[in-house]
Amino acid sequence: MRGLLSSTVGVSGVIVCSIVLLCSGDLVFLWLFLELGGLCLIPCFFLSGFSHFNSLFSYIVASSISSSFILFGVLYSDLSLFLFLGFLVKFGIFPFSGWVYDVVCNSNWLVVLCLSTFLKVPFVYICFFMGGSFYYVGSLFCSVAFVVFGLMFWLNTPNWYYCWCHVMLSSSAGLVLMGLCISLDILIPFFLVYLVWSVGCVCTLWSYFSKGEFDGLLSGVGFKFVFYFCVLFLTTPVSLALFYKLLSCYVMFSCGLLPLICWSLYSVSEQWFLIKFIVSSMVPKNSLNVLSVV
Repeated sequence: MRGLLSSTVGVSGVIVCSIVLLCSGDLVFLWLFLELGGLCLIPCFFLSGFSHFNSLFSYIVASSISSSFILFGVLYSDLSLFLFLGFLVKFGIFPFSGWVYDVVCNSNWLVVLCLSTFLKVPFVYICFFMGGSFYYVGSLFCSVAFVVFGLMFWLNTPNWYYCWCHVMLSSSAGLVLMGLCISLDILIPFFLVYLVWSVGCVCTLWSYFSKGEFDGLLSGVGFKFVFYFCVLFLTTPVSLALFYKLLSCYVMFSCGLLPLICWSLYSVSEQWFLIKFIVSSMVPKNSLNVLSVV
């Protein structure tokens, strides 16, 4: 009960700070509410009595480092590079994604939900502070991130936490890159679509799965989960995932050729992995052996 109450207060604080952050007109208050929102996430680590001290420690260390970099960039215009590095660390852009894997894969779905949604609101301010200034560097970082996360599906996905972490980090790379070269009138609608899609994905995973082995997760789940899976994760006709991917492709087209190619490779790898997974989980292994022989 205590964990549920503290988690409710924490989530409420994250949402309020994210909303106030959008209305902030002062750089100092921007940094203040940015950090308050991050601190409000800490009670969520103790939901239902589960305490994940290792992941909490990683989150606090990463938040402290990114906070220091962002503060230096806000206070001193000559240190705008630190502001850029602070955002890279905060959003877990490769090669600073290790702490995100540690937090996401060793905590609970409520922490994952907040990290995937409301705590990504600060990316909107990238277009104000660094729009165009670090485009080439950011494009390189994000392009490499797309390729790496596309490979991670096949190299390291033991459970759904890891799977969603790959998806979430690739989305973070896309949001940061868009913030460097896209105007705000396009960023806001795109982020709202992302918000709806990511909330649906995380809530679906949260409803059906606890932390466990990735193989056989669909066994015994039934048609209902398969339907949600196809609507939210697979780019099937008339699915939210297809709409999100098409909108992402449209926006990524304005970010340059290299990021678009790398993002396309990532998307192919992601969809191939998810389709292969759901087919192998639903079709009997004997049938798959026959198909492989054919």
